[in-house]
Amino acid sequence: MHARRGLAGCAIAAPAIAALAAAVPLALGATPDLSGYWQVIDAPATLRTTTGALPPLLPEARERYGANQRARAAGDLSFDTTVRCLPPGLPRVMLQAQPFEVIQRDTYLYMLFNYQHLDREIIFRPEHAPLLLGRRFLGDSIAHWDGDTLVVDTTGLKTGTVLDDAGLPHSKDLHLIERYRLAKDGRELLDTIRIDDPKTFAAPWDTILRFRRLRAAQFNEDVCVDRRPDWLKDLQKAEP
Repeated sequence: MHARRGLAGCAIAAPAIAALAAAVPLALGATPDLSGYWQVIDAPATLRTTTGALPPLLPEARERYGANQRARAAGDLSFDTTVRCLPPGLPRVMLQAQPFEVIQRDTYLYMLFNYQHLDREIIFRPEHAPLLLGRRFLGDSIAHWDGDTLVVDTTGLKTGTVLDDAGLPHSKDLHLIERYRLAKDGRELLDTIRIDDPKTFAAPWDTILRFRRLRAAQFNEDVCVDRRPDWLKDLQKAEP
């Protein structure tokens, strides 16, 4: 039986998730229902602003970004924590070309990713929770509705991750504001992301992601070490 990481962080079977979701009454009123399966459209390897420009990096961050790009071109991915099977952080997890499921209720919204089987918890509340347990790879996300737009505010993100595959850096002051809008036909979801990090960027900047709705999705096993070149070589050597 296929299992996912559950709402409390433990592995539970997919039918159990469905049963739990059915047991919680919807109270969405006139707000759009984003529930269902989604996948990014034309995921960018390199984030750009809405005008197509390079984000306004401060000098030190620009140097670090250039070093990361040169390392990647030389085949050195040591700057990228995902090669050590750590989560990619935000917004990078949204760029992964794998499906994710949205479970939406009146007080919370969950994004369940096939990638590393990560769960993103988004709570409808006015203020962020204290960082009593420290920073998290997916941070602390709170939300509210602005008409038909879901506004998600995320802080408390771990450092050490990069914002995209090209190695765009960030600091502990990274602050994301996402605005999700559903297309009129319900088939696409537009995510406008405001990225604010005064230790990395000279000014806040926006980027846009688009997602398409899937009628169904199969969540496969996603074992990180299977993607690591060094492990693949070891496995090939061990195979009879």
